Amino acid sequence: MFEIGFTELVLVAIVALIVVGPERLPGAVKTASLWIGRAKRSFNQVKTEIEKEINADEIRRQLHNESILSDLAKAKKKADSLVSETRKNLDGINAEVNATLKSEEAKLAASNSESDAVREAATRPTPAAPAFNPATIDEDYEEPAVVSMPVAVEPPITAPKPPVEDFYNNPSVSLIQLKGGVFSAAPVSESDADLPRKE
Repeated sequence: MFEIGFTELVLVAIVALIVVGPERLPGAVKTASLWIGRAKRSFNQVKTEIEKEINADEIRRQLHNESILSDLAKAKKKADSLVSETRKNLDGINAEVNATLKSEEAKLAASNSESDAVREAATRPTPAAPAFNPATIDEDYEEPAVVSMPVAVEPPITAPKPPVEDFYNNPSVSLIQLKGGVFSAAPVSESDADLPRKE
């Protein structure tokens, strides 16, 4: 760091001898060397701690990057498996659709051939019915007797209808009140007892 030669050291020793004196110079040199050693040790400790922190930060950063890479690899595997499952499902659906189309085409071809056969049968001339010859009728033939059996028919069961209350033509004896859209009998108080009533 500093380039100190022999002449500089001699100059420093002469100044120290003049300032401190010859009696205290050995103790001052010992104390100065102790302080310089402590300063070097503390400087080296700070330097090693800084290096450890820098290395620890690099290691932490590297571990963090590795965890991110592993997470990305897991996500890629999941996405690949999802894509493959979706592809399999789509292939299965495609096969089902193709099978359904083939069966429907076969049914359509069969119905077309049947309709062609019906059209062909409709366009063919029908043979003439044999002429009626009364001589060929068998005289012993009897019509079968038709037997009719009485069937009991039960009338449908209907529930009786409830009587209809008509408030306008047959008013109630008590007072009527309207609550919630429903007419009902109101309680009669002593002041209402004097009102005229229709019966």
